[in-house]
Amino acid sequence: QEWRFFERALVSGIYDACLIIGDGLLDLHGCSEGVAAMMVRWWLAYYVRSTSEGFGPRRLRIITGWGKHRPLRKEGDLELSVKGELDI
Repeated sequence: QEWRFFERALVSGIYDACLIIGDGLLDLHGCSEGVAAMMVRWWLAYYVRSTSEGFGPRRLRIITGWGKHRPLRKEGDLELSVKGELDI
């Protein structure tokens, strides 16, 4: 229930340009830091609840890129934002 609006946005395709979701893979290359943080929280919650045992795949890959395509004047760091959500 808490993810209802976010999931509606996903289904509508609003994040298609910045996001790739696969089996055990989350590619956040084109996402903003805020969207990436929200996506990581949703993705981990989705995988935990998606199996009858309550566990998702043993390996999860989250791709943030190296920042090579970030505009020169853009502040922030996608990798640090994602690591903050993972508490690593």
